[in-house]
Amino acid sequence: MTSVGLIVGNVVLNYFLARRGAVDVFGPYNLAKRLAAGLVPALTLGMTIGVVRFIAATTSAERRKEYQWTAIAATLGVLGACTALVVWGAEPLSRLVLGYADAGLLLSMWGYTVALALNALIYSFYRGELKQSKANWNNLWAMTGIPVLVVGFAPRGWSAQALLTAVTVIVVVWNGSQVLGRLIRSLKTGPVGQRMREASAPLLAFSLPRIPALVSDELVTAVPPLIANQAAQASTASFLLAGMSFATIVSAALQALNVVLLPRISEMHATGRTDAIKDITSRLFYIVGVTSAISVPLLYAATDDLVAVWLGEGFAPANPIVRIIILSIPAVVTYSPLRSIVDGTMKRPLNSYASILGIGMCVALSYVLGPESGLMLAAAYVIGRWIATALVVTVISARIRPAFSLLHVLVATALALAAGFGIQYVGADGAGTIAALARILATAVVGAGGLFAALWYAPGHLGLRPILERALRRGGDRRA
Repeated sequence: MTSVGLIVGNVVLNYFLARRGAVDVFGPYNLAKRLAAGLVPALTLGMTIGVVRFIAATTSAERRKEYQWTAIAATLGVLGACTALVVWGAEPLSRLVLGYADAGLLLSMWGYTVALALNALIYSFYRGELKQSKANWNNLWAMTGIPVLVVGFAPRGWSAQALLTAVTVIVVVWNGSQVLGRLIRSLKTGPVGQRMREASAPLLAFSLPRIPALVSDELVTAVPPLIANQAAQASTASFLLAGMSFATIVSAALQALNVVLLPRISEMHATGRTDAIKDITSRLFYIVGVTSAISVPLLYAATDDLVAVWLGEGFAPANPIVRIIILSIPAVVTYSPLRSIVDGTMKRPLNSYASILGIGMCVALSYVLGPESGLMLAAAYVIGRWIATALVVTVISARIRPAFSLLHVLVATALALAAGFGIQYVGADGAGTIAALARILATAVVGAGGLFAALWYAPGHLGLRPILERALRRGGDRRA
């Protein structure tokens, strides 16, 4: 349910932002989101992953509080020091990020980053405690609920700076009060200084090596727009961010899978349940495979209609860029959950190696192919994402040997591609928003039907129990 909420929230938020101006509001706001997502892992010292694993792996309530204290203290210290640096160098930093001097906008973007860092801490605490429902609803409210309300009801004349500032204040109050509450409750158990020092060593030893992976994996989505801004191509940066939004929405559809994997896989690995890990990995490979095989061709065929209805006719020049970025979706939806399996089963920071390689290729190819071209920047991004994913898939396949059928994926891709372009061909005579919505609806129905069929029937051919059949039967048992 919350995964659907995140998708709908992002769709609505970008709908509102696009109609406030592609360059003036949509671009800066979405760039702030991308930068925040990339910086938060570094600002929390990678402990948004570490505390999930360590809290989930211990049954001691006192130990859990020590891990939480360590994460909170370290994050607040880093945030304080970095805030002082950002305030001091706001103007030159704004030229680096935006391509022009605007200290006020840069500071509002930084404030938004601080707000998301606090949200990430609370989210990771709930995940580690296996309170996934509470984690999801809190994250949904902070990440989409508050921004949608602010952007939807704010006066039309508000700038990106004003919108980001308003969202920041509300999110900081919301999540800051939860952080403060945990600190107060922990203090009632007595002094924690010595216990924090004992807990910090293993937590930091696990978390710090994973910072490059967490930062690179998120920051890679900000690299092409940043390079475009440096080349004084603000509209191109906005178009690139529009393409990234499509990939983000599809990957959010699998968020429910991703968020529960790390604590579950960590628990299974600690108890030696290797067969269960292989079964989950096989199931995961199949789900991301068919999701990509069905969604990518349909999105590719319907790009013109989707951009026009969702973002408006002003984003029509973004269509070629969006189509290229859509090709990154299989890599994005595959790498994200596999990252949790790697962190749950391996001490070696493989994700860091893969992500650094991916973002390095993205940056290098961006300048080799041409930083002035939005198409070339989009292509560099796609290649970088595929390289990082290929490395992780290769290692996971060698270690766990999950069941997988490439034939099923290729057949699904061919059928979805034929269906997508068939819908566009049959409805080509229709013009206007109503006709575009009809084609989008037909595409959505085909995609949902194909995904349902794939999840119901195909896993049986791989020696896996049908996914939807199992879920529906479990729901029926509960009702009985």
